[in-house]
Amino acid sequence: MSAPIFILSVVSYLAYEIAYWTNHYLSHRVPFLWEFHKIHHTAQILSPLTNFRVHIIDTIIFCNFIIFTNACFQAVYIWFIGRHIDQLFIGGLNIFLFIGVLCLAHLQHTHIWIAFRGVWGTLLISPAHHQLHHSDDPRHYNCNYGSFLGIWDWMAGTLIIPAREREALSYGVLNDETAGSFIQSQYAPFLRVYESLKRSITSMNLAPSNSPIK
Repeated sequence: MSAPIFILSVVSYLAYEIAYWTNHYLSHRVPFLWEFHKIHHTAQILSPLTNFRVHIIDTIIFCNFIIFTNACFQAVYIWFIGRHIDQLFIGGLNIFLFIGVLCLAHLQHTHIWIAFRGVWGTLLISPAHHQLHHSDDPRHYNCNYGSFLGIWDWMAGTLIIPAREREALSYGVLNDETAGSFIQSQYAPFLRVYESLKRSITSMNLAPSNSPIK
């Protein structure tokens, strides 16, 4: 294995992690994006199937965000070394992403309390980190956005390291409906976004004008 191939694999993985964190952060902080991402957080019991409790718009935005970011990073790196190379794959996944999925992804949406602490708790997102992210306790809102790396949350000030012993947590979205049927979960966000836009437009039309009356 040559150094350029290994470095590209690392660059590609870091591009994925940066894109994941940024997309996840925006999905919680931008109101209309939250309406679609919120479906994932209505789960009151976590299981590996929670990975698939998502809105199609949320998935489309996420996939395009990942693809665009990764393509940009790879293009710059390949341009820098002056030739096209392939990265290391296992089962069609970047080798480092494959390791993360194999070791952590299937445990993040469970009630199994595995808490990384200290330096490891800063570097990596453990299953307990992600369970805090799903907590309906306001103390845990807007934390632990990372996929497998915790360093982006640490740099952004959004990292909460879980306690060593299991915390009493409940999950879901407070003061909001839980998603009912699959069909309902897919069309309801569109209605909420529409109502929000309509209220915004109405308030703009009702706002007093600063222009002098002619």
